[in-house]
Amino acid sequence: MSLAVGKIIVGGLLLAGIINAGNVVANEKISPQLLNALLIITGAPVDSDDDGVNDLDDEFPNDPSETRDTDGDGVGDNEDEFPANPLEFLDSDGDGLGNNADPDDDNDEVADTADAFPLDPEESIDSDNDGIGNNADLDDDNDSISDSLDDFPLDPAASIDTDNDGMPDDWNEGATALQIANSSLSIDEDDDNDGIPDAEDVNPLVPDYVSGFFADFSGPFNGAVVDAPFTYRVPAEASADAGFANINNELYPFTFSTGGRISLQAWVPSGGSADIHFRFEKAPFPDTEQSFSTESITISGSEPAIYTVAIPRQGMDVFASLIFYIETRDVAVVVDGALVEDSPTPTLAIMSGAFGGFEADGPFLYNPSTADATAGVANENPLLYPLSFPEGGEITFVAAPFFEPAATGGSTSSEGPGVIDEPGAVSVYFRFEQAPSPDNDPSFNTEPVEFFGPPADYVVSIPPQPADQTFSSFLMFIEGVGQGVVAWDINVSMISGPMDSDGDGILDAQDAFPNDPAASVDTDNDGQPDDWNAGATDTQIAESTLILDNDDDNDGVEDALDPDPTDPNVRGMAPSGKVEMDTLVTLDSDTNNVDNGYVPNDNAGSPAPDAGFTQKIGDAQVVFGYLAHPGVGPAGQARDSGDVEDYYVLNATAGTELYLEIGDPENADIDLWLYTFEGAYVTDSSSPYPGDSVTLPETGTYIVNAHLHSGHGSYALVINEPVAVKQDTDVTSPTSSKTSSVASTPMNVSAMGTDVGTVYVLLINAETGVVESVASTNAVSNYEYDFALPAPGHYFLLAGTDNDNDQSICDADDICGFYGSAGNELNPINISGAQSGLDVVLQPGLGAGSLGFPAPMIAN
Repeated sequence: MSLAVGKIIVGGLLLAGIINAGNVVANEKISPQLLNALLIITGAPVDSDDDGVNDLDDEFPNDPSETRDTDGDGVGDNEDEFPANPLEFLDSDGDGLGNNADPDDDNDEVADTADAFPLDPEESIDSDNDGIGNNADLDDDNDSISDSLDDFPLDPAASIDTDNDGMPDDWNEGATALQIANSSLSIDEDDDNDGIPDAEDVNPLVPDYVSGFFADFSGPFNGAVVDAPFTYRVPAEASADAGFANINNELYPFTFSTGGRISLQAWVPSGGSADIHFRFEKAPFPDTEQSFSTESITISGSEPAIYTVAIPRQGMDVFASLIFYIETRDVAVVVDGALVEDSPTPTLAIMSGAFGGFEADGPFLYNPSTADATAGVANENPLLYPLSFPEGGEITFVAAPFFEPAATGGSTSSEGPGVIDEPGAVSVYFRFEQAPSPDNDPSFNTEPVEFFGPPADYVVSIPPQPADQTFSSFLMFIEGVGQGVVAWDINVSMISGPMDSDGDGILDAQDAFPNDPAASVDTDNDGQPDDWNAGATDTQIAESTLILDNDDDNDGVEDALDPDPTDPNVRGMAPSGKVEMDTLVTLDSDTNNVDNGYVPNDNAGSPAPDAGFTQKIGDAQVVFGYLAHPGVGPAGQARDSGDVEDYYVLNATAGTELYLEIGDPENADIDLWLYTFEGAYVTDSSSPYPGDSVTLPETGTYIVNAHLHSGHGSYALVINEPVAVKQDTDVTSPTSSKTSSVASTPMNVSAMGTDVGTVYVLLINAETGVVESVASTNAVSNYEYDFALPAPGHYFLLAGTDNDNDQSICDADDICGFYGSAGNELNPINISGAQSGLDVVLQPGLGAGSLGFPAPMIAN
């Protein structure tokens, strides 16, 4: 090969080059422009990218992968997926539509305009704008809390929701003012959803069990003190027998023929210790015997712990009073969740066989963080076995979540995945095995069941298993460590195949008398059949021990006189009628009566009234209400937490007088306060018996506050407009000289939109004084009532409210009316057949007790 070496001068610049067989070979110091000059000078072709196409014919002389751009869009034909279309060159999702025309380039069903990653089909959202899509991002809101532990993974202002109600416990410690302002969330005032506001809750992250299955010792006596919910103390100066009575009557009666136990979570906030014991009595004082007391136990330390108190055998005695005593004076003790149990019956599981580090203490079952992966608890009641489930079965029990007391401070877990320090939902599952390990197969697990909140009834289905398979091992496991459940009354039942024990053609499941072929239907479940079976023989009927029912629906009307003998709601129309009331009367929205609605009106809001807590009076001119301090007065809606404030919004003219009359001044001291709509104080009245009054200084909108100073009781708030605007007819209040501008023309309560709560209608035998029947009616039922046909005779017909829930109507605390009576005279009426239109007019005032009529008890 011959080489010619020479010099080329272009524009005064000396370049080094090599001419090889007439071709110019570029070196690294020669630019494309100069190569062209060389080409001109030497006449030799140049191929800068060495792709076999000389630069004059190559549209991409420096790109060996491209030589042509047919559509002139700047993208070479090799790379251009649309080489003949100058408007397109790329089809990211391969759908045949170029990216410029395609509204969804990655075909993830999210339009490019809304897609933070329009070319990535796996991502479309980047909530925190950190460049990582939400699917791959472990912290979508960039609040330093992993999405797996964040109850609000897209909101950087909050992350914890203990009770899973959609409201955060609090804002994140690092949340900025802007993040909080932009959040759509509202802070939860009751983090564990136990009905006790966090500000008043001694354990705001663990539900407090105040009703249902647990004792509630909110009945202090003889100087004992309830400092706060579940916090009890006996001062040094209290009586020797001071204590706390259980007020949860749902627990009674108790029987301990085989013994029992009390399981409780308790602690001493001060960190010291206190001795306590319990006492069971036949009934509340003075009918207390038979009675017995448990052994004393010592509660110690400021951290919650579980304690168990044994109950010895008590034979056949029955108890309906439970008392809690603190023997150590001036030491506050918290008792949160005291569960009283009889010894379990042979058919119930006894989950006491803990293994693998699991802990079982009575009904409290706990899986600590130190437990093995296979830790659980086994049934130790051998009478439960063997079990078989050819048709399936079910497990029924009562349970609630339980968390390690030391972990209730709300700290984030540091023990790794699966450890939950924050109270929340807890999941468990059950396992059935042929026999205890190692001979445990075949076996199967149930589906998990999740617990949250106060104790509740749960049912877990058991799927059908082979008919020849039996199980003699029953286990329970908690999913996750650092958490547990309190569970009792665990019952395993087997579903049998369809059976017809008496062969009458009706399956036992639908047969009220499965062992008697003569009958099968008992509408009212009173043990008497409605009729004999259509196919029953004379012999079967003669041999039956059953007696036919002459009132199949148990509505008090014999079948022969009943328009529909199988429907207790169809009882004829004698006697029947409606309850009427003056149209300008209304009712406090949170009275003590459990049959009434309950909408709190005990907070005026700030700075202006909050519609959720302040009740509008509207056009009413008499408002009946009820107030009570916690634990005082009859049991009812207002007793447990108390209701010491009622707030109303009133539009009225200057000179209007507001008069508050107290139903029973000896038991209640209620004051009247007046504020502007914006919450500024105007005036008040706190004069003693019999009532208080204030006068509106000018026309406008006001907040009226009925405030309970002491005790409990009902009241009437009477609105007396100035004389110039009074109605023609006034009604005089029965216990004062104050007057009301309530129109006296009676109208149907519901039809006029007036709601005075539940009204009870009593039919009283005029000769014996016995309450024969009780009906109740309210606005939903248009205040219409009807009774079953009574025996012919003379009756009193009364109607009234029971705002204080003392199980008595027509006393000094209530409003009342009598059919066929005037003033304070109660006249009997003769009922001998169907009679409708027996309408009763409730009189404005404070009930028949004011008129001297004795109050009959409401029959339950």
